[in-house]
Amino acid sequence: MENADADEPRRPIAARIAARGRRAWRLPQRLLAEAGVGLLAGIAVYAGILANLQDGLRGAQLGQALVASTLSGLLALLTARAGGFAVRRGRHAPPAGPTEDTAPTPARPLAMSNLHPRNQNFTGREAILADLATRFGDPAAASGPVGQVLYGLGGVGKTQLALEYAHRRRADYDVVWWIAAEEGTTVAAELAALARRLGVAEVADQADMTDALWNVLRDGIRWLLIFDNAENGGDLEPYWPAIGGHVLVTSRNPHWAGLAGTVEVDVLDRAESVAFLRSRVATDVEATRDLADALGDLPLALEQAAAYVSQTKITVSAYVELVRDRLPDVLHRGEPFAHKEPVATTWSIALDQLNLRAPAAAELLTLCAMLAPDDIPRGLPVQGAARLPDRLREAVADPLTYADAVGALVRFSLVSAHDDSLSVHRLVQAVVRTRAGPADEPFWATRALHLIADAFPFATDEPASWPGCERMLPHALTVVARTERLGVEPDRTAELLTSAGSYLAERFRLKDAASAFQRALAIDESAHGPQHPLVAVDLGYLAAVAQSGGELHEARQYMERAVAITSAAYGPDHEAVAEARNSLGRTLQNLGEWPAARTELEEALEILMQVFSPDHPRIAAVRNTLGGVLQDLDDLAGARDQLEQALAVDEAAFGPDDPAVASICGNLGRVLQQMGETDAARAQLERALEIDERRYGSSHPRFAVDLNNLGRLLHDLGDLTGARRLLERALEIDEETLGSGRYQVAMRANNLGGVLQDLGDVQGARAHYERALTIIERSFGPQHRSLAVVRSNLGTLLRQAGDESGAREQFALAVDITTATFGPDNPETQRARSLLERSAPVAGPPTATYPVPPVGPTE
Repeated sequence: MENADADEPRRPIAARIAARGRRAWRLPQRLLAEAGVGLLAGIAVYAGILANLQDGLRGAQLGQALVASTLSGLLALLTARAGGFAVRRGRHAPPAGPTEDTAPTPARPLAMSNLHPRNQNFTGREAILADLATRFGDPAAASGPVGQVLYGLGGVGKTQLALEYAHRRRADYDVVWWIAAEEGTTVAAELAALARRLGVAEVADQADMTDALWNVLRDGIRWLLIFDNAENGGDLEPYWPAIGGHVLVTSRNPHWAGLAGTVEVDVLDRAESVAFLRSRVATDVEATRDLADALGDLPLALEQAAAYVSQTKITVSAYVELVRDRLPDVLHRGEPFAHKEPVATTWSIALDQLNLRAPAAAELLTLCAMLAPDDIPRGLPVQGAARLPDRLREAVADPLTYADAVGALVRFSLVSAHDDSLSVHRLVQAVVRTRAGPADEPFWATRALHLIADAFPFATDEPASWPGCERMLPHALTVVARTERLGVEPDRTAELLTSAGSYLAERFRLKDAASAFQRALAIDESAHGPQHPLVAVDLGYLAAVAQSGGELHEARQYMERAVAITSAAYGPDHEAVAEARNSLGRTLQNLGEWPAARTELEEALEILMQVFSPDHPRIAAVRNTLGGVLQDLDDLAGARDQLEQALAVDEAAFGPDDPAVASICGNLGRVLQQMGETDAARAQLERALEIDERRYGSSHPRFAVDLNNLGRLLHDLGDLTGARRLLERALEIDEETLGSGRYQVAMRANNLGGVLQDLGDVQGARAHYERALTIIERSFGPQHRSLAVVRSNLGTLLRQAGDESGAREQFALAVDITTATFGPDNPETQRARSLLERSAPVAGPPTATYPVPPVGPTE
């Protein structure tokens, strides 16, 4: 702590004597009364004081003016005593000032403080510092107390921010006094210490010294009082001045209405965190970013990390690994500068108090510690109340007691609360989980798992569910990581992973989806063995994702294993085997192995016909897939028959306006188009469009599929303007709903490129083909089968434009892809090779452009 005397210039003797005079006439009259001294005795005592004062004044040659002022103050005090004046406790109001004729000489400016040394490592916070200066204004102009409270989570840097403000603005004040405000007795003692420094005589009652202090400070002195780490306004109210000056408070409690303004102090932004760390430890920017991210940009944790790295000489990257692997241990290590405790200890007192004062709030915090740190839905515990222990269930059942629990967490700055969400710093979560220990953490992780699994809203082909899924996804992935680590609730954990993976696959986030399904597979294999039917289900999900990502051989391996597992578990004629064979058939279809695909689908159909009646929707689903394979085999009559049977079944089962009916209509329309029955094809495609528009609206991806199919028909019919309009709208829908980098967007761009090519817009067509190539390569790599189609189309465009070299390059790449994907004798490979072998440029439009083959649901 700094020596305040060293900062205070030596005052002239006259000024010091004047201060003694002011101190004398402010001696509280109550002390005289309590000592048994009457009014006349009090006058006698003050007469002695005045005699001494006059002697000093003569020596300083100040004359009679100050004597008169002092007598006036004495008279006012005695008059007040005679009239029954009593010192008011609480928000202290100074006695009425002297009259105009007897105003005392203003005090000379002081330079007094007890500030801690300035933190030379302080970084950032410029916006808050500027905001504080604006809120406070000119200290000399303050007619009453101007108070501001810096509030926020423990360890967020409130104290250091207040200290930095005081040092930066020190020249604006005559007195800057720092007060530890954890306890009321400490506050009174530190205010008394300031009073002594300002010349107030020592008395037994510190409240009386505080009253005298306010009287001193009101005499033209510019002052700033800093109450550090105050718990609430009620504790400080008895010590709050009512005179002009500035009061700065640090607290975890945000509720100070009526007493002071509030300024929330959050964690540092990432740039400030990186700058702070690089000022303390020598390392690269990327390592400091990783560390800041791992510690959630919490200033105390960053300081503790810098101290530990400096003390132990480990690298920042090594410290990051420790944070990720052993966070609870790390939070107890390191000696942060200018802070007496590490992160874990900083919050322990608040958590202990929370357990005592609001146990339901403590349980709510423990539940939140099992979830992702941000955007925890406030309604989640209410919706899942049945999953909670008794005390917390009762608290969330009543809106008032639930609000009280949240309020208790906010009061300790352990959570940030908003209208519909809560947020908890990740390090607070880590400390709470550590305190829960191995006995309680599995219990709370299980509660959180059931809450999220019950609430996860995924529904296939329902974009309305996507925002809810996206909000719940971080919590789902966080809680399953905990239950996986703890080894609890394996079945529900795998179920939630499957739901999350299905949503991710629907949004074409295929790598993340595959990761979720792989984790579910590992859990089920561990819990039930590698031959369990649940393992076959997981393999089916993985196959679907692999197929969508163009990993067709991998998808085939998954499904062949799934068929083997279900056959061994149930026998070869079980419906589960049929479902696995149906999925395998779709994979083989995409591999171009159409005869093998037909075999699998026909076997699946035969099994289901033995289990269900011919008009069962599951049979219709297999017929729908089989119709697509027969179309690939150029058995158009057979394809039409399968699709018409499937259509009749689904119409009877679901009604004429069901999305399943629309799907079959779309596939049937494409077969009829290939058969040359364009009017019938158009009727089916338009029916699919109408059904999906009624069900999903005109901005849904399913509606975009229908627009795409109808646009391709119009292209074949030569209605290029109509085709362009529909395909542009399909592209727009997919960009808006799925994002501009999705595979469906590449499909739309390719098909639109074909229309533009036939319209003679070479530049527009090329731009769309190249966009499709970029998206597919970025998503799936350079060997995805769809790239062969787009490259063939781009090659025909370049050949038409006279760029034979560029065309041959594209055709050669297409041959390489189809050979690797389908084999050298596949029709797709033969088609690509035939284009390559044509060496001369072709005048006029190309003979055909090809749509990108669908990945996932048939279009």
